[in-house]
Amino acid sequence: MKQIRFLVLLMAAFLLTGLFAGCNTNAGTVTPTPSSQSGSPSSTPATETPGSELPYPKLSAEPVEVTVWQTFSANYIASMNDSEFVNYLEEVTNVRLKFKEASPADASTAFNLMINSGDYADIIRPESLQYPGGPDKAIADGVYLRLNEYIEKYAPNYAAKRTVTPDVARQTITDSGNIWSMYTLNDPAEYPWNGLALRGDILEKKGLDLPVTLNDWENAFKAFMDEGVEYPLLFDMSGVSLNSEFLSAFQIGKEFFQKNGKVYYGYIEPEFKEYLTLMNDWYNKGYIDREFTTRGVNFAIFGGDPLTQILNGKSAAGLFPWGYTANAKAVDGSTTIEGFYLSPVSAPVRNVGDTIHFRFTSPEAKTPNAVSTACENVELVIRLMDYLYTDEGALLMNYGKEGISYTMQDGKPVYTDIILKNPDGFSFDAVLYKYTWFDGVGMGDFKRLWQGFIGTPAEKALDAYNVWNKDKNDYMLPIALTMTAEEGQEYSVTYGDIQTYVYETIPQFIIGSKPISEFDDFVNQIKAMGIDRCIELQQNALDRYNAR
Repeated sequence: MKQIRFLVLLMAAFLLTGLFAGCNTNAGTVTPTPSSQSGSPSSTPATETPGSELPYPKLSAEPVEVTVWQTFSANYIASMNDSEFVNYLEEVTNVRLKFKEASPADASTAFNLMINSGDYADIIRPESLQYPGGPDKAIADGVYLRLNEYIEKYAPNYAAKRTVTPDVARQTITDSGNIWSMYTLNDPAEYPWNGLALRGDILEKKGLDLPVTLNDWENAFKAFMDEGVEYPLLFDMSGVSLNSEFLSAFQIGKEFFQKNGKVYYGYIEPEFKEYLTLMNDWYNKGYIDREFTTRGVNFAIFGGDPLTQILNGKSAAGLFPWGYTANAKAVDGSTTIEGFYLSPVSAPVRNVGDTIHFRFTSPEAKTPNAVSTACENVELVIRLMDYLYTDEGALLMNYGKEGISYTMQDGKPVYTDIILKNPDGFSFDAVLYKYTWFDGVGMGDFKRLWQGFIGTPAEKALDAYNVWNKDKNDYMLPIALTMTAEEGQEYSVTYGDIQTYVYETIPQFIIGSKPISEFDDFVNQIKAMGIDRCIELQQNALDRYNAR
């Protein structure tokens, strides 16, 4: 998705005409210099800031251009410069976005080239790409602007949205107190969009309920095999699933996790031996895909061979995105199995009534959107982005233009057939890029994706979200933890070797090429490689995060 992508929206404004000539122009500009990175906004007099949710006028008397660097991959349009959204935004604000894009495959190289050349776009959307040393270092190096004062002065909507809860506030500021980005926000956080699902049609045929405990799962595996399924469970090549499913039944998680603010490393805990023992037993009984070490990570999330094994009936359970659940894959013709139905289920527990503490988690703060020091009119850009956090701007970002890509029905925006039944035959997600800023700046509306669900009845789109969302995630580390540059360098060197070792060894325990009796040696080796120091560094990062 970009993995079933998470979304965002809308824009901010200014009443005086002629004040802004825009980024990349010299008239009426506010030009930050490296010496003012951590300081205040320009002393240019500001007009009265419009109240939140008020309609915004055009932001400039004359058309201006703002450049945006981001990754992009789509098949309906070649670039976001071809999107109708760019035209819609210009109609409202008199500001035209000019995108400078890199493919996901080339993103890291392109990002580094931009940074090293000094030829920055006005807005930089690094997504998961990290500036060496982190955003605080990017500010100190004169690449990103510190936005604290600009946001306070020119972005009332974003300022309100980023402080709606303590968690959102922590996710949108660094340990040093720098606001370096206006994040794409979801309120509330998007529900878990992936989790376990299995062939509910087979279980119904066999008269079995959906599994709850580990023993229930064994019964389900037996039922699948009775119906001719070769290997019931698709399995991550690491031997531990993406969201700690199955492992979480033992009250521990994959790699690093926390309990009441204390960090632990799951693979050295005694319960991990119990997990490996069970997985080895399931493997020997034929419940686990015999080829799990070669099929790739994350199960069927990105399609490919793992998904094929489900659709052709050779497997019957695994980790899936919500859009694959119910009978969606039968409706779109991906499988010809009569009655094919993927039922979402929570991760198993050991005993009925046990609490689940791990699940897929989306943060409220999604894609970061930094403003570079090359931007010649920071005030204009901040106001532009702030507009996308208003109701009006969010509609534009998420849904496009009323009467073309959406209409209002019972007070809610509903996509038109140009999106839902595209005459050119392109997918729902692909067409959204043509008329909206699918993953852009602003307030995202993840529920809009539900409109593209093709399973029947349509309300089954919500089943997966609701099933996976009822579980807790309180043992998971926050996604927005950061280390100092020195900590990060030490951590990457030490943990890189540990991670390689555990990913090579865990599957060996499961398939039996390494006996479980060597588990203590496995733990001792991890400790000898420096895991205690890695735990300490993660603990330091967690403590600083909680103190933000």
